[in-house]
This record gives sequence, structure tokens and C-alpha cells, in this order.
Amino acid sequence: MARVGDAAEKAQAQMAPAVLVTDVLRAPPIGVSRRRLSPNGQVFLPGGGPDRSWPAESPIDTKIQFVAFENLDRQPIGFIFNFPCHNNVSGGSNYTGDMLGRAGQIMRQKLGEEMATVSLAAPCGDVGYFDVTKGNARTIADDWAGGRTIATPILKAYASGQRRCCDQLTVRSIVERMPDQPYNESTFCHDNCRGDSNRRMIRERYDPEEKALRHGARRTARWKSNALPLDRSLLYPIRPNCFQFMES
Repeated sequence: MARVGDAAEKAQAQMAPAVLVTDVLRAPPIGVSRRRLSPNGQVFLPGGGPDRSWPAESPIDTKIQFVAFENLDRQPIGFIFNFPCHNNVSGGSNYTGDMLGRAGQIMRQKLGEEMATVSLAAPCGDVGYFDVTKGNARTIADDWAGGRTIATPILKAYASGQRRCCDQLTVRSIVERMPDQPYNESTFCHDNCRGDSNRRMIRERYDPEEKALRHGARRTARWKSNALPLDRSLLYPIRPNCFQFMES
């Protein structure tokens, strides 16, 4: 914690005027929705449903979004970007930055090792790097291939992007009381392994929430929304690990 505090104090002491570059790009075809919708409305994860030709449970994000910061000499300071796919190409038990970390490494190799890169996975709709409609075939060979595929369009858009001056950054917040979702069976993952196989984790994850919504009264919860105005744009989170831009 002391090191984190020291880093924050150092960063604050070195604050200086910055220039912004933002863009929204079409994501390369890495992510595929893993959730499949059966004819009776139940949702299955890959391997759980008997028919892989079932349609995707919901649309997935098809965009990469980034915001880059430069100093007044046009030297890059840092990047924030998100990508719509689970970031576990190297395996779920490995301690690694995986393909989003590789994308950051490639960007730093091009623009400077001191540049900060913050990557956010945005696996809406349970998006994976393998195609469940093609026998779970990988869409990328490994984490480095994924990193290159992600970093290349970001670097290209950054090089030609419009620079915008930003005198100051201000975070705006609002707290609202939002109703919980109504019960709908298709919202919850189901498979044919109900707790006695390697699918046990899925049941432990979804069953308590499903039971509470099915049998309990609808409740509300406090929800805090934050937004970061960036010149003529607005960056705001639409879930804990994803953000969106609004242009004025």
C-alpha cells in the first residue's frame, strides 16, 4: 500500500497539461459469444448445450475504444483501451497480462517504455477467444498474436487521430437507486452437468442469484455512475470493466 501511495503522490506532483486522442474502432474478429440460446429459452455455455448451432444469447460488443494522453511536445504519456473478450488466452491459472498485456507491451515498444497502458477486458455476453460453432476452434494462436491484432489498429488510429487540448479533468458522479432485474430463466446459464462435474463452478455462481430472483420480492440497489468529461467527449463506464464514449 505504501508503494501505491508513493506512486500516486509522484504522479500528482508531475501533473502537466496534456493533449487527448480518442477513437472508437471496429474490433478484430477475436471474440465469439460463448452463451447459446436453446429453443426453449435456456442459456448454455459451450459444451453444455447439445446443439452448437443454437444462436448467440445476445449481441456482443464489436468495438475497441481508446483514449491516449500526450504532453505538449506530442510525446505519449499513456493509453486506456478496452477490448470485448475474456483475457485468458494463456490459461486461467497463469499470472500474466495475457493478450491485453501483450498489446500494451507492443504499444510501449513502439511509443516508449515509460508510457503507461491500462487495458480493460469487456467480455459482455461471455465472450471467448474460441468459436463454439466450429468445435471451439481458437480465433487466435496465442496471447502474442492477440496482442498484435489488438495493438495494430489502435496504433494506426492514434498516429492519425485528431489532437485535442484538455486544460483539466473533472470526474462527475451520480448515485441512483436502481431496481433489480426481473426473473427471466434465459438470463441464467444452464448446462447438463448440474453440480457433479467440471461445470460445478457455474452452478455455484448462478444458482443462488437465480433462486433469489425467482422466489424473492424485487429489490432495489444503490448504483453509482461516474463520468470523465474529455474536451468534447465523455468517457463513462457501462459496467465495471468497460467504458464508452459520447461525442458532443
